[in-house]
Amino acid sequence: MIRIISVVPIARGVGKETLTYFTARDAREGMLISVPLRSRKIPALVLASKEAALGKADIKAANFALKRAGESKGYVLSPAFVRAAARTARFFAAHTGAVVEALTPAAILEGAPTAPKTAPPATGGQAEKLLFQADEAERDAFYKSFIREEFAKKHSLFLAVPTVRDAERLHALLCRGIEEHVFLFHSEFGKKEIIARWKKAVRHPHPALVIGTAPFLSLPRSDMETVIVEKEHSPAYKMQRRPFVDLRTFAEFYAEERGGKLILADLKLRTETLYKRDERSFAELVPLKFRSLSEARGIFVDMKEDNKNPVSGKTAFTPIGKDLRALLHRATESGERVFLFVSRRGLHPVTICNDCGSVVLCERCKAPLVLHRVDSSRSTAEVKNIFMCHSCRRETASRDRCEGCGSWRLAPLGAGTEFTEETVRAEFPSLRVVRLDKETGASRVKAEALADEFVKTPGSVLVGTEFAISLLPRVPHIAVVSCDAFFVIPDFRINERVFAMLLALRAKAEKTFLLQTRMPHLPVFKESMRGDIANFYREELRVRKEFGYPPFRTLVKLSVSGTEEKARAEAARIAELLVAWHPVVFPARDGVAQRGGGTTLRILVKVTHRWPDKELLKILMALPPSVEVRVDPEDTL
Repeated sequence: MIRIISVVPIARGVGKETLTYFTARDAREGMLISVPLRSRKIPALVLASKEAALGKADIKAANFALKRAGESKGYVLSPAFVRAAARTARFFAAHTGAVVEALTPAAILEGAPTAPKTAPPATGGQAEKLLFQADEAERDAFYKSFIREEFAKKHSLFLAVPTVRDAERLHALLCRGIEEHVFLFHSEFGKKEIIARWKKAVRHPHPALVIGTAPFLSLPRSDMETVIVEKEHSPAYKMQRRPFVDLRTFAEFYAEERGGKLILADLKLRTETLYKRDERSFAELVPLKFRSLSEARGIFVDMKEDNKNPVSGKTAFTPIGKDLRALLHRATESGERVFLFVSRRGLHPVTICNDCGSVVLCERCKAPLVLHRVDSSRSTAEVKNIFMCHSCRRETASRDRCEGCGSWRLAPLGAGTEFTEETVRAEFPSLRVVRLDKETGASRVKAEALADEFVKTPGSVLVGTEFAISLLPRVPHIAVVSCDAFFVIPDFRINERVFAMLLALRAKAEKTFLLQTRMPHLPVFKESMRGDIANFYREELRVRKEFGYPPFRTLVKLSVSGTEEKARAEAARIAELLVAWHPVVFPARDGVAQRGGGTTLRILVKVTHRWPDKELLKILMALPPSVEVRVDPEDTL
């Protein structure tokens, strides 16, 4: 029997929500099927299916020739997952197929394992959405007992993590004694390995614990009663490529469609998440910890005062203050390890003109240029310094004069990882100093090898950026050499990002947590030294409400790229379409499109009422693919 089927194409860049085909195969609603699209075959999800005789009118009315669909792969995805994906697509102004493709491993879509040909049982019911704010040790202990309680109820669990490293750590911790019931998934497994693990996890007769990165939430087990989103604050849950969905939002929709429990957990939950508790859409799993405790001695250093000459009163810059120097001396004598956190790699994160005060910026993307030292393998000279833009990766020769006023008085400010490493080596030649940032740890293997070297070497010092934090175990002494450079970034989330990062560092310090800054007046530093989550949250919420940021407004950021003339014309056209929402048009800072010599403009809209806004969504969905749309973006830059 010939059937006419309507499908959701599971691919990016299709530009249509649904396509129509005919088939003589078994193709029912919810099944995964292969369909031809242009010169390739792609997976598609059947939305509707009817006999060709009943669809004659549709066939005659169509202005195109129907193509034959390929083989049916059965019910690979659960109905609740598909419904949640459709809601997620609508929330982020994307196509359902693009979201399903982003949230399902390519190995499963391309080489889908044999799936049942009968529809899976319907799921649903009341979702229980819970928050869990506590330190890592308390969260780990809870997971151990909770998993066994759920197994006793014949319930499976999915523990979502932001990174492969997190997945492996929790797998090693939680699988003891229940190894045969625990399944690990992440993107570094090959296609064959993913399919083999998928088959085993789906068919496993006992309740299972699945630990993996968020795309593996698509695994269709009907007994999956609980989803835990661990390290909920991590920006890794926000996709940085189309369709730009937030996997935490999907997890919430999935819980509502599936029923069961959703637990969002972290040392410090996001401000938007905590506000959901205030609005009563989430409850507390246990009373939330709003004071992060630490046994480490806290030392707060005002570097303006520390670097001041007591005789002349002048300030001489050094990344190592008196307290940090004393700490490093003690580490040398005792053989204890020290982690030195630095906000930026390179020598100095910012260079300014001492006459006109202007910052040396990238010509392409207007980001502050970072001074780096380049060795002879990359230079004709023995050693030379260069300016590098960490946004667009452009490198230029270091300059001697200010391009604004012509002054020779350019001054590098702050300490990068290279400068800090050089300074420590010079002052403490007996210490083993290791540097871990995106340059030295270019691959996961290299990064882990450097971290292991630090852990296994008594009396060693690790100099690292945020990149190194997830690789760190608990360390006797942790010192923040400087994180002031973060505040050069005009980002409304920067206070929360720095606060969460400092809390995570403080939690890893066993004996000493030292924080140096030239901006001691900022409340975020004193609140992090006290572990005062409650006061930080109240103040952050007040500021966001005053300036109209999430959770009180929904932000929509659009990006238009091209030659300056075309970009401005297209931005003006879109701004006119969005005039009812008072759009703001401004140049982009990140310089992504400028690499080709063009211009990128941003269009920012703040939606004051509940999102999705039907009228605005209709406009966004009609925009050409060349316009990048991000709903609830991580930043407004």
